[in-house]
Amino acid sequence: MGGIQCCGWDAADHKDFLRIKTKHKDKFETIAFMTELRRAIATVDEDEIKNHISQFKQMMDLVEKKKSLMA
Repeated sequence: MGGIQCCGWDAADHKDFLRIKTKHKDKFETIAFMTELRRAIATVDEDEIKNHISQFKQMMDLVEKKKSLMA
């Protein structure tokens, strides 16, 4: 499995996640986002996707907090 940067997913799956996230303009809760992600990464279920989204959001919050502390 992937490390911190990939929020526990392998790099290829996380790359697909980021691509689809960008395509859907960070609208994680839409049916279209979830459907496309489940098709792209058939090895994960909806609960795993929701967990990944949560971990990703936490990581992004920490990155933003670090940036503000460095400024």
